[in-house]
This record gives sequence, C-alpha cells and structure tokens, in this order.
Amino acid sequence: ISSFKSSIRIAEANHLNYILATNYNNIGGILVDRTQFDEAEKYLLKSIELSTKNGMISKRNQLMSSRILATLYVRMNKKEKCIPIFEMVERESRLLKDTNLICGALVFYTEFLRQNNQKELALKKVEEAVVMMRKFPDKHSLFSTLSTYVSLLEELKRYPEAYEISR
Repeated sequence: ISSFKSSIRIAEANHLNYILATNYNNIGGILVDRTQFDEAEKYLLKSIELSTKNGMISKRNQLMSSRILATLYVRMNKKEKCIPIFEMVERESRLLKDTNLICGALVFYTEFLRQNNQKELALKKVEEAVVMMRKFPDKHSLFSTLSTYVSLLEELKRYPEAYEISR
C-alpha cells in the first residue's frame, strides 16, 4: 500500500487524475482483501469519483472500482447497495464491449446471487461468462469461471452436467 500512496502523492502534485484514480482503486481492492471495509469504501468511492471526472479515458477503472465496491458491500452485508452496482457494471461493461469486465461482473454477481439463494439466475450469469471466456486465451480466468459453474451445478443437483464440464 505504501508504494501506491507514494504514487498518489506524485500524481496529486502533477495533477495526474488518471493515475490517482487507478491508485485509489488498487488500495481499495487491497483493503477489501484485508477486511478493512470502511477505509476500502473511501478509497473506492474516491476512485469512482475521479474516474467519472476523467471521462471515457477512465471508464474501465470506474467500472472495476464499482465492481470491487459491490463486492465490498456484499461482504458488509449491504445487499441493497450492491445489487444496483452489479447491474450497472454489467450494463456499462457491455456498452464498452469489454469481455474481461463483463465476465468479472457476471462471476462476482453470480456469487452474490448464489449466496442469496437465487441459483437459477446465478446459473444464467455464469453460463454466459463461460461462453465468453472460452473465446479468449485467459485459461486461468476460464478455469476459475468453470469451477464456479461446476460447483453451482452440483448445488442444483445437476450432477451429470457438472461431471461433463469437469472432465
């Protein structure tokens, strides 16, 4: 985190808002992983604010920060806040035609839906992500998405399908 904070000081001194927004996003993500939720929220909201001001050049960063913010709200058990954010990130990522962002939004939203016993809708989201991920060379993300897909099929007791996918 200290290197990102150093970068923030340099970016502030030189009015480099794109770099500021990216660093706030990075710190926010780290703080979510460290379960420092209140501090993470401040950094993510600042990243979103700066990215919005920066316009199209920072749109991707805005959506990444928003997706992390939605995940933060899931972990903080603030369902009412995370749903509209997940939906916005999915919608806006589609407009950008950014497959990586779309898939990330779908997979994280899948996990939320799954935790809230909306498994059929979760299944539709993850199936769409799998179809998209199979078109790209990112095997790590594909494996992670398939793993989510298989475990969800197993929870739905659709064992033959889960078995076929995991072969």
